Amino acid sequence: MNERRIIILAVANIPVFLIVGKIYFGSLARFLDCLRYWHTPDIVSRMEGEYWDDVRSSWGLFFFIGGCAALLAGEYYLIGKFFG
Repeated sequence: MNERRIIILAVANIPVFLIVGKIYFGSLARFLDCLRYWHTPDIVSRMEGEYWDDVRSSWGLFFFIGGCAALLAGEYYLIGKFFG
């Protein structure tokens, strides 16, 4: 039952994640740039002179995913506490 509750929460929160992503990244292009930097090895970014952009984008994506996970965890906790 617990896994099902997490999956339902994750699917129900997709619009919330999209809104938070729009606020956090500003545009789809910026989000896609973050994904590109996240998958690019650091040595390649250093050779291309984009190392600090890579670091900034990777941390930004990390915080976005962490924030979404924290939101899910908080909702899961509250639902379990009040609705058993």
